Amino acid sequence: MFAIDHKNVKFRDVEPFVIAESDAWDTLFIIDGFTGNGIHMDSSGRWHMDFGDDESPCYTERVEGIYGKNKEEWEAAANAKLAKYGLRLGGFCKTLGDRYKLVEA
Repeated sequence: MFAIDHKNVKFRDVEPFVIAESDAWDTLFIIDGFTGNGIHMDSSGRWHMDFGDDESPCYTERVEGIYGKNKEEWEAAANAKLAKYGLRLGGFCKTLGDRYKLVEA
């Protein structure tokens, strides 16, 4: 997967992950696993990298309203929301912190 890096004016290879906004895991942020920077999809389906500074024209993609009674229901709800981006949950990655790797749907 590639994202537009506006700071260096080039395409970058990104490895998408999601992290939770809180312990509830009801809101997820899509980030790049290589840099930890947020990534955002524009209306044309192109990904952009957010550097968290004033020069960066984009934001971190936010996926909200993910609920489930148990892990299976939560994962199904997350995958339903992530389908909009052509992604789904991959494995949970404890070595990098509390996050899920994303894979193509």
